[in-house]
Amino acid sequence: MVSASSPDLAPDAIPRRLTRDVRLRPLGLGFVDPALEAAWWARYARERARVVQGNIAILYVISGSFGLVDRLLFPAQARTLLALRAAMVAIMLLPAPWIFGRRSLRFLERHAQHALLYLTVVALVSFFAMGWVVLREVDELLLLVTLLCALFLQVCIYCTSGLRFAYAAPVGGVATGAFFAMVAARAAVSREDLLTVAAFLAGELLIGLAVCFTLEAMARRDFLRGLSLEDASRRTEALLLNLIPASFAARLKEGQTVLERLPRATIVFATLIGFDEATRDLSPVAAVRLLDRLVAQFDRIARAHGIERIKTVGATYMAAAGVPSGRDDDGPAAARAVLEMRETVRDMARRASLPLRLRAGIASGPVVAGVIGRTRMAFDCWGDTANLASRLDSHGEPDRIQLAPSTAHLLSGAFAVTPRGRVAIKGKGEMQTAWLEGER
Repeated sequence: MVSASSPDLAPDAIPRRLTRDVRLRPLGLGFVDPALEAAWWARYARERARVVQGNIAILYVISGSFGLVDRLLFPAQARTLLALRAAMVAIMLLPAPWIFGRRSLRFLERHAQHALLYLTVVALVSFFAMGWVVLREVDELLLLVTLLCALFLQVCIYCTSGLRFAYAAPVGGVATGAFFAMVAARAAVSREDLLTVAAFLAGELLIGLAVCFTLEAMARRDFLRGLSLEDASRRTEALLLNLIPASFAARLKEGQTVLERLPRATIVFATLIGFDEATRDLSPVAAVRLLDRLVAQFDRIARAHGIERIKTVGATYMAAAGVPSGRDDDGPAAARAVLEMRETVRDMARRASLPLRLRAGIASGPVVAGVIGRTRMAFDCWGDTANLASRLDSHGEPDRIQLAPSTAHLLSGAFAVTPRGRVAIKGKGEMQTAWLEGER
């Protein structure tokens, strides 16, 4: 008998199975799928909140400390530059309570890009204002220093600020064009020097765009690889939980030995009778599909009554109540499940006009349950109780459920039980068994 298909995994904000469109947009990056894009930015912002906070702190320190450089390089304009820099730092500090406050991480997870864009624009406007002042009277050395400052700003925008490419590209492009226009209009430089500045700025722009684009593309691909790993982990977890009880699976992942001695559990063996005859005129594929539908129904019934499917062997379905942790109503739970399985087989046989019947045996007592094997693990139950349930099934009758004396005692009062008499059980000798007729 084949096992039933595992249940589908529940949906989540981040797709559990990568069946969505994972392509990137050609310009400005961004995933084609808006849900995937939202999931990417939520995770990216959460993971980089501390990094962004540190980058902004460094920006504050550099913005203030460069006042010393202004004083050394441009002594004639030092007072004006100091006033502009003080205004810049004051304006940049406006969002500081949100960036470094008690709820700063939550703020940065939602508004990090807006904060970075605001600080970048303030820094650029201040840089242009100071450049307009110093470029009025500048020699080649000071022009070179100004270009290096522009390069530093480009590196900050594209590589270290954390701005997404969709923001960094237009900001950097506009800043580059504005700086060149300011040099051309304000600085007294030759045409050759102006062409050199243009080439210098164009190279900065192209390299910055390429680096920013590559970094974000790599981060997005890492995100997709992470989703693939999470998806594989979920499917592995679902498969493991479909084969092994959750408590056993958790212990197995921790490297513990998974064997449990239970003082009492109720073991069920249920065999489909007449399956070969019923599928004689069917193709092999149709026969397996019929069997799969039956096993899927048995699994559903077992889950509904809180019992564990142990394994399927041939046309026999083995389950256990009270495994992996004991329960007081293991006998009644197993009995109700087997009665419902029998009704399911009867109903399918009647609707499809098939000669199918269910034969079952139930026994209660001590068992050993656990997982054996390393390369091909198997969850199973062992002991006299499991052997007895198997013998009761094989010594039973079609459409009847045979009970061991221990199980009949557990069901007395709540279920209709008819004595069968003494039956010769292989390995046990003669034993007084009973038939389970139904629930009272």
